[in-house]
Amino acid sequence: MVMSTIANDVVNIRFRTSTVVAPATNKQGREVLLITSTSFESRCSNIAEILTADYHAAVGLICTFKGDYDLMDQEQASLEIIKDKLANKCQEVVEFALKTYDSLSTYPKLLNSLNGISHEHRITHVDFDVTTFTKQYLLILLGLIEMVFPEASVRVLYTPAGRYGAPGIRKRLSRHVRNIIAVPGYDSFMDGSNIKSTLVTFLGFEEERVLTLIDALSPKVCIPVLQSRRNTHFGRLVPFESNKRLLRLVAARFSRNPEYVDGENPNETVDYLRHVYTNYVQGKNDVLLIAPHGSKMQTVGIYLFCRMAANPSQIGIVYALPVKYMKKQYSGNALEYIAAFSWEGASVDTNVGRMLSKIS
Repeated sequence: MVMSTIANDVVNIRFRTSTVVAPATNKQGREVLLITSTSFESRCSNIAEILTADYHAAVGLICTFKGDYDLMDQEQASLEIIKDKLANKCQEVVEFALKTYDSLSTYPKLLNSLNGISHEHRITHVDFDVTTFTKQYLLILLGLIEMVFPEASVRVLYTPAGRYGAPGIRKRLSRHVRNIIAVPGYDSFMDGSNIKSTLVTFLGFEEERVLTLIDALSPKVCIPVLQSRRNTHFGRLVPFESNKRLLRLVAARFSRNPEYVDGENPNETVDYLRHVYTNYVQGKNDVLLIAPHGSKMQTVGIYLFCRMAANPSQIGIVYALPVKYMKKQYSGNALEYIAAFSWEGASVDTNVGRMLSKIS
């Protein structure tokens, strides 16, 4: 078996779309934690703005990136909007500053903040708005949620973007690469000169970052994964216009054509990674490296795959941090629906939980 027994539960994890965020199914003694973030993208406040009148949470945790810089006017405005919307929805509102380029030292403080919440409240459900989190912090927080609140059910909420940048042009959401990291908590994979790696690169608008990552890691196999989506607002821009050079390189160097995985339903990402692990890594002295530069919901699927892996030393997540975010190229208005993805509390000692506990 590649996966532990909880792998069978993946098919029961629920994916749906909605236009509002209603309370989770009420249970006696239930207390809710709502996690969201500010951003220079206006859609960061969308979830807070569409909470139904009867929605209530014990704690609203707002993550900012003030750990890197002072908030710009637009980001400060987003923070104030979210705080205002949560003021009547949450018994308590907490702010926490993340550091984009120093997640390793931010981790213990984030863990302490979540532990503080768990000591004051009996959290039995977590609503996690992943819309504008960076993908490394999305992964870190999912691991921490299940470590600190193992009994809690989890609902991931995501507001898709109406567009990226100006219509009809090649998108470039960041510029240059600052460094390449193994995401904390997902970095126990085997390392050494004799280790051969299969690299799965989930693609969006970060061609330069992924090209740099491929050159730095020199994998034996490289598989580019593009997004198939339920909506059609991206047209052909994501698969082709924004990744032409990368796809040509992978075809020439690795003789690989791109694969397609649903950009909104994490179940498909889990199934696809299970397939890759079985065919390229299982039974070998190799590692599977995953680069989460695609969609947020694909990244949720990456997390679920990692938490169930039978041998975490053969799996790791690598991430190219940019020098600069091209903020004018980012998303316009939110679409008229949100994607929601939920699962019940597992109460299991997951691989990610064990790996994260070593950092603290």
